[in-house]
Amino acid sequence: MSTKKKRVVRVGLLGESPNDTAALKVLLQQKYKERIQVFTLLKNLKADKVAGPKALRMLPKQYAEQQPDIVVFTRDLDALASDVTQMQKRRNEFNAINLCVGGKGIFLLHIYEFEALIMAHIGPFNTLYKCTCNPQADPMRIIDPKGNLQEASRKGKRGEYSENDCEEVCAQLDYAELVKNCGYFRDFDAAFAAKLPK
Repeated sequence: MSTKKKRVVRVGLLGESPNDTAALKVLLQQKYKERIQVFTLLKNLKADKVAGPKALRMLPKQYAEQQPDIVVFTRDLDALASDVTQMQKRRNEFNAINLCVGGKGIFLLHIYEFEALIMAHIGPFNTLYKCTCNPQADPMRIIDPKGNLQEASRKGKRGEYSENDCEEVCAQLDYAELVKNCGYFRDFDAAFAAKLPK
């Protein structure tokens, strides 16, 4: 019987917000903790700049220095999945990024925005903020999930949700619940798992 230890996979995260990449790191480590080493690429570029000309100039050098096995590019669609124009725009951004990282990219496109993941397992949020944000059947159909969380938490004892709380909230979420309840995250997880050594 072989007891050969599996190689740890280096995962570089590239996202439009340090809050998003920090929260995603927490989630990935929850499920894959002993199989991956996670770090952030291009830490100082935010929002649209993460897919802009400066990023495309800087990324090849950082990729060569850090040598990730996988690069996860995470971005908010800022629209519903039915918005074909916005979807194509984000797909083009990913394709340009993927060329810079030798085709090792995986796209995590949040529909509508990152907070849809929190809506996919709302119980821990309600507990943390001592509020009532009602669960939704499909978090991918929520316009402005961040606004939903802020409105619900405004009435709670802790105060209004902020993007800066994203990592703390995600540390309470159950990865399996996110996969079960959120279609785009389920697709991402399948693509991510397929890249890991068997």
